[in-house]
Amino acid sequence: MRAGPSRRAVLLAAIAGLAVLPAPRAATAAAVPTFPAPGVVAGAAEFASEAFADPWDYDNREDIQLDNGPVQHLDGARLADGRLQLEASEPGFVSLVWTGFEGAFRTGRDGPLRPVSADRYTSASVRMYASQRVSASVFWDRCSDVVADQCRGMLPFQLEQGWGTYDLPLAAATAGDPHPWAGPIVALRLAVGARSPMRFEVDWVRLYQPTATVPITWDNPVPQTTATLHWDTDADQANNTAENPGWGVVATTEAAAATSAFQPGAYPPGIYHFYAAAGGATSASSEPLRIDAPAQIVIDDPDAAGGEDYATATTGDAWDFSQPTDVTAVVNAGQVEWSDGQLHATNAPPDQNDPYVVLRMGPTPIDTARYHRLTVRTSYDGRFALADVAEGGTHARLSWSRPDTPPGHPLQSRELVTYTDVDTYSLDLTTDPPEDVMEPDLPPRVGWTGTVTSFRWDPNEDRGPRRWRLDDIALRADDEAAGSFDIRWHDTAAQPGTRVSLFYDRDRGGFDGTPIAGDLEQQAGQNTYRWDTRGVPPGRYWIYTLADRPLSRRGVYASGPLVVLPSAPAPAPAHPEARLAGADRIATGLALSREAFPDGAPAVVVARDRDFPDALAAAPLAAAAGGPLLLNPAAALDPRIAHEVRRLGVRTVFLMGGTTAQSPAVAAALAALPGVEGVRVGGANRYATAAAAAQRAVTLWRDAGVTDAGSRVLVALGTTFPDALAAGPLAARAHAPLLLTAPGSVPPDTAAAAAALAPREITVVGGPAAIPDAVAAQVGGPGGPGTVLRRLGGANRFDTAALAAQAA
Repeated sequence: MRAGPSRRAVLLAAIAGLAVLPAPRAATAAAVPTFPAPGVVAGAAEFASEAFADPWDYDNREDIQLDNGPVQHLDGARLADGRLQLEASEPGFVSLVWTGFEGAFRTGRDGPLRPVSADRYTSASVRMYASQRVSASVFWDRCSDVVADQCRGMLPFQLEQGWGTYDLPLAAATAGDPHPWAGPIVALRLAVGARSPMRFEVDWVRLYQPTATVPITWDNPVPQTTATLHWDTDADQANNTAENPGWGVVATTEAAAATSAFQPGAYPPGIYHFYAAAGGATSASSEPLRIDAPAQIVIDDPDAAGGEDYATATTGDAWDFSQPTDVTAVVNAGQVEWSDGQLHATNAPPDQNDPYVVLRMGPTPIDTARYHRLTVRTSYDGRFALADVAEGGTHARLSWSRPDTPPGHPLQSRELVTYTDVDTYSLDLTTDPPEDVMEPDLPPRVGWTGTVTSFRWDPNEDRGPRRWRLDDIALRADDEAAGSFDIRWHDTAAQPGTRVSLFYDRDRGGFDGTPIAGDLEQQAGQNTYRWDTRGVPPGRYWIYTLADRPLSRRGVYASGPLVVLPSAPAPAPAHPEARLAGADRIATGLALSREAFPDGAPAVVVARDRDFPDALAAAPLAAAAGGPLLLNPAAALDPRIAHEVRRLGVRTVFLMGGTTAQSPAVAAALAALPGVEGVRVGGANRYATAAAAAQRAVTLWRDAGVTDAGSRVLVALGTTFPDALAAGPLAARAHAPLLLTAPGSVPPDTAAAAAALAPREITVVGGPAAIPDAVAAQVGGPGGPGTVLRRLGGANRFDTAALAAQAA
């Protein structure tokens, strides 16, 4: 038997072996990662920011649609803590771009309305958490109403456990596939292959155009081990935990030093720091690198909602459901209530799954060529489901009749799917071809054409007792410009120093239109530019902006067109025989307005057309405001007045008198005109209204630098019109307000106004037969000592008018 080696020999051999092992690698003081100065880079072209001025950061409900259909087999989908949170135990997906339901209206951000240009946005980045390692993919459709895989492409990737940033080169990775990432994309989904209960969160998704990368030079804290270069949205490395999405890995290396590429387009605009980590050792955080945010402009006017509202223009009362008179019937519904400015109702027999609201029509039918932009604000209780059962049928539709429609058989639109987390829907009822707006299975499919004599809203088709609400329905024309238009916009990523240029274009693409204005300094909040459209050929245009910042330029089109109307022709030279007249007193006032203000005006004064006192007192106010005096019925805004207000491009409309003289419906109709503010000037009676107009006129004159405004006051009889009418030109010429008096005594409101104005001279217009000397003495008294009282009157109204004209 051979003897084995002695214990001493074995020990010596072991010691010798240890002598050749590598020495332990000590951590080094790694240098701070660096990148080229100046530490700021331009942000990338990114789809959601450019299309909606709203990136997919999951801070608001518009970022994603979470009902069943857009979401499949992912439970508890919700937005919370600025993230999209999901649970799943089987494969499922969420729609980043939702194609909409086949056969229904497309609304909002549905892909067929706002497709993704795959040629512009060639990459995607996803910041995402998974509770387990699992397969994932993005897949897309290049055509609407896709069947099987006729135009569907896909790019798989692997989700690691925890938070990860997944940068996917969509165009490059699928270039050889049957349906690559190319052309317009109308649907985009993020799918996960869960096989057991899992939790997911999404912090952001970006479809972007890659930019130049930033080279970051960094050292390995523990040489010859795997080191990672981290990005961090702050300089606090201690908060970089598994549950915090605000940090991640840029690159790895085993080398002692490396230069790694950071792609700014894959990350949201903001501040980023970088540090290296290996073997428990880390470097300090770098100086900040800022990814600059390009402008994210939203053009508020013109827009897809449109301009003039049918109900407001024809009745002076919008379909705002603040009162029962907005409708003529609520059918197949019970528990009807009017509260909080809404109609509340519940489906009820006899046809419980067919509730509808018949809207009040105006005195004229709906001209479908003009009024075709529909906006509805509505909501309901209960879950979203489309099945034809109780707790289903969450889709609405429109019904209408024309003169040739058989009784009891209204025309019906296609379905409008109503989601649980959306309350406002906007549609253009003018489609190409026209029948596309209608329910395919219900002829005749004439489209939104001709004149409409009845109009109704069907909120759902639920067979159960669903509770629902209507907040507002507006049927509008396109935005229009008659001489001028206020273009309004705001920037959701506003920064000081942004310069904006405005253009108009024949189509909604290419950014190749005609300049309107350039190098405008953008203000925080709402911005307004009044565009003078005189000289612009009549037509339908798309407005767009180009916003310039030091590192970026970004353009955006308005969501709706602007129709430029023919400008008023230049007035013919006046001559002694010229006649200014119209078919009625309203039209005559409009003729005067066009003659005096062919190029527009900052304000107008509107007075009652069937009673004279307010209009008489309004003449000096119109002169002080720099605009015309227009006559309007008491009950509703005459459409001709609305058109003239738009033509003039006014900002302020002064309404003379109380609600009896110009009703709340008139005020509401004016308020609905874009960029118009209504100001009521009135009192308890004609004398109080004249006093209010006098004080307002003096204020306007003085604000304009007229130092002698109100130093002279005119007083005329308020019970008849001739003398006050003749005094109007004198009042305007002398910057003198006009007060009214009764024939037997001076009303208290007139006396108080005269005292407040404290004029140096009071002129009584009219002879003693109109205003007796005793009354004239009363009106002169409130001015106090030194007030000069004059009379401008003749033997009759004709003589008084001649004297007033000479004085003017």
